[in-house]
Amino acid sequence: DGVALERVALAATPGRATLHVSTSTPTLTTLSTAWMNEVQADERFRSTRWDEQVEVEVSTLDALIARHGPPRFCKVDVEGHELAVLEGLSRPVEALSFEYIPVAKASAQACVRRLAALGPYRFRSSRAPRAPMLAGPSPPQGWSGSRRHPPDRRPHSRRLPASTSAMNTSVSTGVWGLST
Repeated sequence: DGVALERVALAATPGRATLHVSTSTPTLTTLSTAWMNEVQADERFRSTRWDEQVEVEVSTLDALIARHGPPRFCKVDVEGHELAVLEGLSRPVEALSFEYIPVAKASAQACVRRLAALGPYRFRSSRAPRAPMLAGPSPPQGWSGSRRHPPDRRPHSRRLPASTSAMNTSVSTGVWGLST
């Protein structure tokens, strides 16, 4: 109960799109050809090949919210397609996360700007190697990724302004923020 599975990709507008599948590394499957090219600059991804393509139905976050109601938490883990997913959202949600890698930092900055345009979000960055990026209202007391810490004792994290100027020199791989 409380879980609905949808066999759709998400983007700014509904329709159809090509999903690029890496059969050797399925976790890097993406809709974003720009991201595929961008991450090739990172030595961890140089050997990655996207060797299959699948046509998929595309919906929007707004359409899913209309069908299922607003989420308390939404994780966007779409390998470089985050901004397109967030462009399909027209109002703030309570909490939202996404990941990014330093080589694709400009995309993460665009996502923070998009969320800030939707509403009064607060953001937090984390240097944890696989930390998610979150956005929404206030975090649970002591929340810090997968471990709990007193509010001012969260390791490797700092507040970020919505302008993202603090992200320009960040090597963080995660940012979270919550709407107020």
